[in-house]
Amino acid sequence: MKRDLKNVTAILIGLGALLVMGTVNAEMVVIVSDKNPTASVSQADVEKIFLGKMKLFPDGSSAIPLDLPEKSPEKNNFYEKAMSKTDSQLRAYWSRIIFTGAGAPPKAVESSADMVKLVAENPNTIGYVDKSLVAPGVKVVWQVP
Repeated sequence: MKRDLKNVTAILIGLGALLVMGTVNAEMVVIVSDKNPTASVSQADVEKIFLGKMKLFPDGSSAIPLDLPEKSPEKNNFYEKAMSKTDSQLRAYWSRIIFTGAGAPPKAVESSADMVKLVAENPNTIGYVDKSLVAPGVKVVWQVP
């Protein structure tokens, strides 16, 4: 019985690790509404928009970044791959910006599904999701490396 329990525990741990690895290795993309005229953005533009350093799309329209919830594996994956920033570096960055009154972090949404829905509804928003979640109403403007 103990041996069976050990086997089951080992299997569950292995499956959990695979799920985490799948999330970490997900293909992230940056999306905008299909009503937004922007066809693509550069990595530099993505970084500037999501760090509050740029408030406009390349065409001059307002850019409103949306974020996934704090501690979300997808959020961590996005910032690490797109900007080489860890969760603690990102929190430190926004603490400085907020303290000096120079800006505020992107508005957090509840989930990736909410991200897609809100981006589809508002041509000025920009967000990021796993590529598999891209749906009608949004378009990919940048593939996270």
